[in-house]
Amino acid sequence: MPNHDLAVIGGGPAGIGVAVQAAARGLSVALFERGRLGGTAYLAETVPLQVLARLARKVALARDDDDAMRCQDPVVNWPAVRRRVEAAQDAIAESCGGARLASRGITVVQGSAYFTGTDRIEAGGQLHSFGKAVIATGRAHVIPDIPGLASCSWLTPDRLLALPDRPEHLLILGGGTMAAELAQCFARLGSRVTLVTERPNILERLEPEARLAIRESLRADGVEFSENTGVVRVADDKGAVELRTSTGAALRGTHLVLAQGRHPDLQSLDLPAAQLTAAEAIPAPTDTVKATSNGRIWVLGPLWQPEDTEAAPWLVQPVQAAMQRVTASIIGHGSASARLRVQVVRTDPGLVQLGLTEAEAREAGHRVTVMRLSVPEGSADYPLSLKLIHEGETQLLGLTLLRQDAPKDLPALRSLQFRGTVSIAQLRSALDLSPLLDPCAS
Repeated sequence: MPNHDLAVIGGGPAGIGVAVQAAARGLSVALFERGRLGGTAYLAETVPLQVLARLARKVALARDDDDAMRCQDPVVNWPAVRRRVEAAQDAIAESCGGARLASRGITVVQGSAYFTGTDRIEAGGQLHSFGKAVIATGRAHVIPDIPGLASCSWLTPDRLLALPDRPEHLLILGGGTMAAELAQCFARLGSRVTLVTERPNILERLEPEARLAIRESLRADGVEFSENTGVVRVADDKGAVELRTSTGAALRGTHLVLAQGRHPDLQSLDLPAAQLTAAEAIPAPTDTVKATSNGRIWVLGPLWQPEDTEAAPWLVQPVQAAMQRVTASIIGHGSASARLRVQVVRTDPGLVQLGLTEAEAREAGHRVTVMRLSVPEGSADYPLSLKLIHEGETQLLGLTLLRQDAPKDLPALRSLQFRGTVSIAQLRSALDLSPLLDPCAS
């Protein structure tokens, strides 16, 4: 039975990152992955969507009715688009292939891994013991319980992005980040898109002004909205998909996409065999790494990054010492902003939101000070909006940045959030903002 210092379950970017970190520290590491190395969701969704979004932006710019320049309506060559996507997927998969990981001293085990004890994993018919283990399995799509869905054709985002032909009319169920990103991308590439959500607004967890700006951008690209709309039945109708809504209306399209969020993908792990519950294995939105009652097993959280040094001590130190180091790293900043919730929306304009919204901060009883910085459309290449939520004038509670390619600013914003307070001068420098821009407080 092979014995490993560290077992990592999940061969996506997070799992590979922690495996490489551990191997570099001289530990014997086994990485378990049942699908394609590089991460099923990352290769099947993130990479294709990034490629399609870049091409969609070019199409949108070419269609822009600008008095200074006029272009012919662009023609989208879908087979060529698919070749671009596949080339990007292959390049990413090659960069994290088994041979490269093996060259770093990592044992790659292809197969579905599950616990058979508190310190044992079985995969591919072989048992593996471990000193410590990391769960980095990612999340699976939520499949809603809608009458008729079982007998109807439907797609999750990964399957949508692999279609050989451009869809004519998408019905996208969901009002979150993935739904918005897919809607804008395919609308720009020439598909008709209807976004259907039972919530009153799309992107409800965002600041209202940012949410409305993104919604308006999607509307300008041709996305149709059916908000505050519940779906009571799904049916096939002569090759089309028909949604019967709570209002009695019928929506018809060529493809139905389920984009209603994700849940932790833990069912195949047999957590009880490791003396764990599912609740223990679900990290909070602000977790970098989460300890469990089984002192050998840890779970990677949403904020963990491959370069994260604060979570590294548990890789090489005894459990008790690791807990002390991790705890000290979290509370040592003396600021709640050290672990702000992160939300990223890769639309155009894009958004990065850290921490609480203004409404959440007020509801939590904070003494809120709001600072805003904005450049209206027409005075710059693209509108920019920045909003800071402080406790009084000291502690940073939340930050929202809306501008083209805003997700590229996330590393700079992450570095600023640990200061506890963020001034406009610091943001000007980190985000390369014009020094002529003046903030206003409310």
